[in-house]
Amino acid sequence: MKAVWTLVVIFLPFLGTLIYLVVRPAGATEQERQAIDTASRQFVARYAPTDNAQQLALLTDLRDRGALTAQEFEAEKTRVLAQTAPGRAPAEPAL
Repeated sequence: MKAVWTLVVIFLPFLGTLIYLVVRPAGATEQERQAIDTASRQFVARYAPTDNAQQLALLTDLRDRGALTAQEFEAEKTRVLAQTAPGRAPAEPAL
């Protein structure tokens, strides 16, 4: 009887897990996808740089850590500096 009980205790969880994996649909449910999307948007809103100074500081940090090459850094720096803040007129080109 102990052998039967041991087999049930060991194999029943595996059987339950196997049934769960077979019956459950693949991928995330609609609610899970919405929760993931909401969490992603909140993360970006909280941690994304909101002005040019923060973006430049982030780029400098990435370059210093070796995540960006000098060419990539200069290209991104040029892109950031070319952006204009809302409500501000574009800077006049230097002649």
